[in-house]
Amino acid sequence: MKIPFYHVDAFAAGPFMGNPATVCLLPKWLDEATLQAIAAEFNLRATAFVVKSAASHYEIRWFDAHSEKSSCGHATLAAAHILLNELKIEQNIIKFVNFTNEITVNKQGAEISLTAKAIEMRFSPAPKLLSQTLNIIVKEAYQTNEQTILIIDDPQRIKELTPSFHKLVDFDKRAFIVTAASKKADFVFRYFTPNAIFKEDPITGTALYILTPYWAKKLNKQKLLAEQLSARGNLIPTEFNKNLVTIKGQAYLFAEGKFNIPD
Repeated sequence: MKIPFYHVDAFAAGPFMGNPATVCLLPKWLDEATLQAIAAEFNLRATAFVVKSAASHYEIRWFDAHSEKSSCGHATLAAAHILLNELKIEQNIIKFVNFTNEITVNKQGAEISLTAKAIEMRFSPAPKLLSQTLNIIVKEAYQTNEQTILIIDDPQRIKELTPSFHKLVDFDKRAFIVTAASKKADFVFRYFTPNAIFKEDPITGTALYILTPYWAKKLNKQKLLAEQLSARGNLIPTEFNKNLVTIKGQAYLFAEGKFNIPD
């Protein structure tokens, strides 16, 4: 069986920017072990597998090299870019459905918006070891099922962070996000994954579904501008409305081809 794949730089207007993902368009679902093996072969931060289920409706699943992901904003943007801008097999609005969420995609010129439910975070005591290792003063701390969120006052300190990941591997299996209000953008952040192959995510759509509600309420704004301060980071417009978060961005098709697996 020959399956088309697309290597896409998401949240980027050109190559070597944003967050890379592979998109695989499948005629039907393969077994989970095969999906995982394909993602491991590509060995990117995320591979999105897409199967059409109805008119303008698609099922989507995301895998990294080791496991399935519960959400992945940049790989969803990459998949939307392929369907709407490259192959042009759909009109301006489509829906992606996953086990955990439904994502409405809207194309407006070169820009694509992704709207989904906000990811709720709960208050948590500031983890002392993490604060000490990062050498930051944590103002507030929160958690989701998969992330620890640290709120600080100094956006410049976030830019300067150089975590000692070997000290954090056994601290917690969660990813951690450090964020602060800013002048250039409404808020800035970085997203670290000490237990993963890639220790920092360049641009993280999932983080925006967590952070946008917090900063929208804190700053009393519905529409915000976020900036991820990684080496390949970018400015990302976001919006919070009735427990829904919309993030916007472009994507760039870097490479495409086909791979072969046994029928």
